[in-house]
This record gives sequence, C-alpha cells and structure tokens, in this order.
Amino acid sequence: MHVVSSLTVYPDGFPTFTTPLFLLSALLLGFICTMAYWQSGSWWVPVVMHWLVVFVWLMFLDGYGQLGLA
Repeated sequence: MHVVSSLTVYPDGFPTFTTPLFLLSALLLGFICTMAYWQSGSWWVPVVMHWLVVFVWLMFLDGYGQLGLA
C-alpha cells in the first residue's frame, strides 16, 4: 500500500517507500501484525502496534526527514 500511495497520492514518499530496507521492514511488520491479529482476534492490537512503530519512526528515527517533511 505504501508503494501504491507513493505512486498516486504522495509522490514525495516514493524514494523512501521503495527502498529495500523499508519494504523488508513493512513486510516484517505486516507479518507480526497478522500474527498478533490471529492470536488476539482483535483488529485493535495490530492497529496500535502499527501506530506505535510509525510514531517511533517519525519522531525518533528521522521519518519526517526521510519523507522530506522536516
């Protein structure tokens, strides 16, 4: 979804959303969130997990800078 959005809605994100490290990280997070959903049966668990990962990346790991928003 990140790659599709960078091709359509947010082209400034394309360089970040198409790097192998980002894609591998997104794949791993997707797998972990899927496992969390299967274990808990609740959508809230993976939603909160995803939100926390994105928050940490944006605030503490220069996510805003990588997206050209800083």
